[in-house]
Amino acid sequence: MSDKASWEAGATCYEGLTLSVASFYPGSGFETAAAFLDETVLDRVHLWQKAGALNVDAETSTVLVMSRLFGMRGGALLGIGNHLISGEGDYLSGQSTLARTALRGLQLLAEAQV
Repeated sequence: MSDKASWEAGATCYEGLTLSVASFYPGSGFETAAAFLDETVLDRVHLWQKAGALNVDAETSTVLVMSRLFGMRGGALLGIGNHLISGEGDYLSGQSTLARTALRGLQLLAEAQV
């Protein structure tokens, strides 16, 4: 359903693995505000990227675990920020498209009663 909602919103949709970390900046290989960067963490992020991870975030695992514990369905739509390796991108652009996609996806799920 997310691909149909993405198409209708004019967005590109990718389905894949997300690396969900407990501490976003140091856990995902980004520098902290104090300019601390743990190269060993960055090596692990690159390993997950080679394994097919398309994204790094700090919330998805919580949503999926809690929805499972409470017998509900859960998922995530994630916008693309900056590319982990190149740094290219426009962080937080496209938020309205992401919101339209999410709302349309929920509507499609409700209509299908999935």
